[in-house]
Amino acid sequence: MLTARDVEHHFERDRNQQGWTNGKGTESAKTKETKKPEPLFVTMDTIAPERVDWLWLNRIPVGRLTLLDGDPGAGKSFLSLAVASAVSRGDSLPGGKKPSGPSSVLLMSIEDGFADTVRPRLDAMAADVSRIVIPNPKRGVAPSLMNASFIETIVKETGPALVVIDPIIAFTGKKDSDKAAQVRELLSPLMAIAERYAFACIIIRHLNKQGNSKAMYRGNGSIDFMAACLAKAEKDAAMEKQNPPIETKAIPEPDNKEVHDSKNKKR
Repeated sequence: MLTARDVEHHFERDRNQQGWTNGKGTESAKTKETKKPEPLFVTMDTIAPERVDWLWLNRIPVGRLTLLDGDPGAGKSFLSLAVASAVSRGDSLPGGKKPSGPSSVLLMSIEDGFADTVRPRLDAMAADVSRIVIPNPKRGVAPSLMNASFIETIVKETGPALVVIDPIIAFTGKKDSDKAAQVRELLSPLMAIAERYAFACIIIRHLNKQGNSKAMYRGNGSIDFMAACLAKAEKDAAMEKQNPPIETKAIPEPDNKEVHDSKNKKR
């Protein structure tokens, strides 16, 4: 007499003989291919060229870091909030195209109080404050713990078009901001998530007291802060001109396929 148990054993034997996976599929184990590891090197013809996207044309690129240096009181934080306000409203920035719509902004700032300084400034700038995201002050998370992983967690939830870190030195943790290698360790993960999630990132620094040096050498910490950023703006309180010089690495013009060098080009 054939029992239900005998039938089950019969089908189990057939599955094993044909290499099926225990009821989870019909793919034969023999047909599975082992994934080949990626090669150690490739040639440049395998790399597809990409154009740079801009949050603010020729000033703030998307997926890259933008460094804003300046003396205390020169208006660095104010400028970053003005940009954030425009992004939150979906307004175009000077010289740029109007975006498709308003976007969120992640504001990582310990320079000014959120209640007595940041919020009044945003209100005065007509920002959509419902789109301005900050780490919850009630959680009391130390700035040294607000690393790239912390930022990525918030970015996944909010999808900002812009992230502002003000000032970057406050978020270095145990890393020595004067050592190039440690600065790269700090910025490389941030650069990676900016590219992965396609947001623009402004990092702000103060200038040091070496007033006789060029502006690009006066930022606190290693020169690698400057080298790691695609766009850099230095704002010195002693400058008479209202528009600070903008430096960008050699990149294609949005309307031109030819690569040009726009270093030291004043706008």
